[in-house]
Amino acid sequence: MKLLYRYNLLLAGGIYLLLFTLLLPFYKHVFDVDGVGYSLVAQHVAEGNFTRAINGFWSPLHSWLIAPFIKTGIPVELLFFYSNAVISLVLLWQLKKLFRHFQFTDEVSTFLLLTSVVMLLQFSFFELAADLLLLPFLLGYLLLVVRADFFSNYKVQIACGLLTGFAYLAKTYALPFIVLIHLLLFMWQYYRLRIVAVKSFLCFIFPLLLVITPWIILISSKYGMFTIGNASRLNLSWFLKGTSVEGELFHQPIAADSPGWWEDPSYFKGTVVHLFSSTELFLKQVRVFFYNITVYIKTLAEFSAFMPAVISGFVLFLFRKEETQMQKLALFVLIFPAGYLLTYVDGRYLWIFQLALLPVGWWMLQSVITFFQLRKLFVNFLFLIYSLSFLLQPVNILKDYAVSEQWKEIRELAAYFTTNKISGNFTANKKSSESQVIAYLSKTSFYHLTKPDVSFEELHTAMGNNHINYLLFYYDSVQEKEAVIHLYQQKGYRAAEVKTGVLIFSIP
Repeated sequence: MKLLYRYNLLLAGGIYLLLFTLLLPFYKHVFDVDGVGYSLVAQHVAEGNFTRAINGFWSPLHSWLIAPFIKTGIPVELLFFYSNAVISLVLLWQLKKLFRHFQFTDEVSTFLLLTSVVMLLQFSFFELAADLLLLPFLLGYLLLVVRADFFSNYKVQIACGLLTGFAYLAKTYALPFIVLIHLLLFMWQYYRLRIVAVKSFLCFIFPLLLVITPWIILISSKYGMFTIGNASRLNLSWFLKGTSVEGELFHQPIAADSPGWWEDPSYFKGTVVHLFSSTELFLKQVRVFFYNITVYIKTLAEFSAFMPAVISGFVLFLFRKEETQMQKLALFVLIFPAGYLLTYVDGRYLWIFQLALLPVGWWMLQSVITFFQLRKLFVNFLFLIYSLSFLLQPVNILKDYAVSEQWKEIRELAAYFTTNKISGNFTANKKSSESQVIAYLSKTSFYHLTKPDVSFEELHTAMGNNHINYLLFYYDSVQEKEAVIHLYQQKGYRAAEVKTGVLIFSIP
């Protein structure tokens, strides 16, 4: 047993790879709509179509990493899953280093690593790209932040700058918030000790600019405006105003051979707003912000029942006078999710907390254990409950994804398109995200209907004007099915039932 504890990283890595291999057949059908964007960037890079590969909405790094392997013939979704496995192994190594920082025993480190294996399996199969790749850069940054020589060591600052730059290329959201956190850390250092560490901060800034500047120049040149990325700006606008465009019934594919507008939503034709566009939007943003705080707390509690207590502990650490590693971590925990509170909070945005706060929470509990001098038997029981609390959500998600009808239906419809030689353009009355994936898999083009309640005559005319050949119609009842078939057949549409609940109409 002592040998297993000593080589716990090899043990955890081996168990992860074994479970990944065994579970992959159950999850290889997963293909989220954002995966379409990342997959297309990778394909354009592999094909040498660099104009299309420069995309201001989808962060490029994950796509760049798999692009060289596309010509092997391995499906792009499998390449992303394989890369997720490699990323997970790197994260296990980083977590091992974090456990050493907290001076955990080999026994505690082993069980925390095994807990992390289950969490990383869920992350690996949850989506194709981006959010998982961000984690090693964030965790690497945090490993440097907790160092005692964080402010004084120039090499540490250079490494922080490089990690922040690559975090930006993995996901644009990271850049402004890590830079803000870094700046606040140095301001906090000045407030405490009146030390102006300009050279150290410049050691952070220069390598950061070296990594990010070429990409910012490329995307700014492509879209004719300065931008570090279009996703945050557009997502904020869509949450405030919606995605409808006045006078437009469809979001059109960005090119004739594109599966849809989601290849690069930067070309959105509607008005882009922000919280200061009007008093009404500002008040709406305030409501969304406070609502998302409750969602944020709920999401953390779903990670583990201990998580709210851990976050509360961080807040208390901020008010301590002496410097501790926890104060620096607390600043990251409080600042990093702020942007998501303006739009939408999703568990995958907070995966870094799920991983990093696993050891931090136990470190805090150890202080309580020491204070109350709890017996070893009770401590072991508490540790078991603590570890298991982090497994409930990952296990449930893995179970639900394995039997999800959503992914199965997408594959079935894409196969139907291919088998029946359905080509050209199509639209759908609902499930636009699924339709984007269907279009990608079947090599067709999807026109996203922005007004699902549009009248039949208006839709019929718009389909003709846009050379849309097919309508995918999802119905909820037999009555709705019969009524819509009767309506469309009056105009000469041919109807076919793809499966229960789904009809396809071909335009006359």
